[in-house]
Amino acid sequence: EMHGMAVLEGVSLRFHPDPKTPEVSKISGGLRFDDKTIFMDGPNGELGSLPMTVVGSIDLLGEYNLLGYVRNVDVNNVIDTFDVDKFVPVEGQVRGEARMTGLLEEPIVEGWVTSVGSGKFDKLPVDRAKVEFEWEAQAGLLSFKEIRADIVGGGEVSGNGGLYFDMTKI
Repeated sequence: EMHGMAVLEGVSLRFHPDPKTPEVSKISGGLRFDDKTIFMDGPNGELGSLPMTVVGSIDLLGEYNLLGYVRNVDVNNVIDTFDVDKFVPVEGQVRGEARMTGLLEEPIVEGWVTSVGSGKFDKLPVDRAKVEFEWEAQAGLLSFKEIRADIVGGGEVSGNGGLYFDMTKI
């Protein structure tokens, strides 16, 4: 059994041995331990170069129940954190939220990213943009449930889609 509290200051974690997997670093804040559950009382840290706060719990015999918030950050920091190749230049600030649920071996992450102010996608000036996503780790599926952008001067772009990752090669 585990019971008690811990205060973290400047802790770093890597969840996968692949160096391309972003590290969670500069973690500071409180954790509570109650039997087989760890409660996160809003520790702050950075996922790659994304400043974030996490609340919720991890049942060590069961499931995730976590909610993470990413404060305003340059969209290029998001692209760089996940080592995504840019096919066009992008500019702007974004913020987001993600909820991690599911079994420890089969996490599901759902969330959204939205623009903060205006930006640019290639040469297209964007007034507002939002993406809703879901990552099913076991299936290797990243789904974009909704992609929407309002264009400066009028017009809208929308869509959805997904990416499949062969998890046997990771």
